[in-house]
Amino acid sequence: MEVDQESILFLGFYVSKKSMGTIMLKDKYPSIQTYKYSLGLLRSISNKHRVKVVSVLPVSDYPMYSDLLVKGKRYSEDFNGSSIDVSEVSFFNRGLMKLVTRFILVLIRCFSLIAKRRPKFLLVYSVHVPFMIIGVILSLIFRIKLIGVWTDPPAVSHAIDGRLKKILRGLEFKISCFLMKRYAGAVVLSKHLALDFMPGKPYLVVESILNDYADSEINKKPILGIKKIVYTGSVNKKYGIPEILKAIESIARIDFEFHIYGSGDYQLEVERFCEKDSRVFFHGFVIQDEIANILSEADFLINIRSSSDGFVKYSFPSKITEYMASGTPVIATMLPGMPSAYENLIINVKSNQVAELALILNESLDMSRADMGVLGAKAKGFIEGNHWSKQSYKIESFLSGL
Repeated sequence: MEVDQESILFLGFYVSKKSMGTIMLKDKYPSIQTYKYSLGLLRSISNKHRVKVVSVLPVSDYPMYSDLLVKGKRYSEDFNGSSIDVSEVSFFNRGLMKLVTRFILVLIRCFSLIAKRRPKFLLVYSVHVPFMIIGVILSLIFRIKLIGVWTDPPAVSHAIDGRLKKILRGLEFKISCFLMKRYAGAVVLSKHLALDFMPGKPYLVVESILNDYADSEINKKPILGIKKIVYTGSVNKKYGIPEILKAIESIARIDFEFHIYGSGDYQLEVERFCEKDSRVFFHGFVIQDEIANILSEADFLINIRSSSDGFVKYSFPSKITEYMASGTPVIATMLPGMPSAYENLIINVKSNQVAELALILNESLDMSRADMGVLGAKAKGFIEGNHWSKQSYKIESFLSGL
């Protein structure tokens, strides 16, 4: 079978903007960042290649996502002036049947597409075991170059996992580690994903992909006496929300407000805190189209994690990209998985200790508007270098060298 030297089959979790809107209405824990990274990656690779997509909706298990049977569909999307065919595959959305139905139906669809025209590359997004197995099978049968796209370590446990899924995480980890070593190379969020799970293999770090430049018309902040600190995203305990609230509680000054946008496992505690501290406001979940205005109108954006947590060396907080693109100064933890270039672009929180965080917040609030503007503009200029049109050249160079 002749190989199409310019084509890529992308296997992952891409969905259209319309489908993502539906997911956000029906899923208690929508995978917004998966959607954004997939979109940026597809924009990047379609700039130089003909691409076909086989995907499944990135949704939580039933009943957290309201559909037990997730129905697929086929459609075309316009990327960079070219039409890309997308096959969303159906699956049964519960327990082991979710994995089994995804594996069988996705494998059948991929076989069907490759039988018509064999691509040069097969890009498999994420460490989802059914996808990784499919990738290895197809690469062996059709002799396609198999490339991983890894944004997380394997077998990450989630608070919403059922008991059986938690028990099987150990087996999932062993299978994933075996499969990851069978890939020819990988595009990774952090270098540690490649170094630890596929040592000696070529890799490219693409920690973030900016999908859209910020609108200059909304990048104007009101000059007020009160400075506004904003957090957007999952309101989960593990993301440092309790530490931020304790630090705020220890600060006596009243010349600032803290606004939280999102939902998660810690939101009830946040709501209770708001009742006793008039400086803290909880707005709940907001649609993505409103986020850009919220970020640009803030005075500071905050995102902290504990750098001692084992998984953080494999991660790059996706909201850092959004935060920096807004031109608003960012208060954040410099995690082990973040490239060193970011250290001078954020207000670095070196410890999640309440006293340290309170000190950083006080120092930040004392910054002049001029200094805030300089820091925000510097970060914005840097992150715009990660726009998909520029990442496209890095990815193309990497693929050409394999």
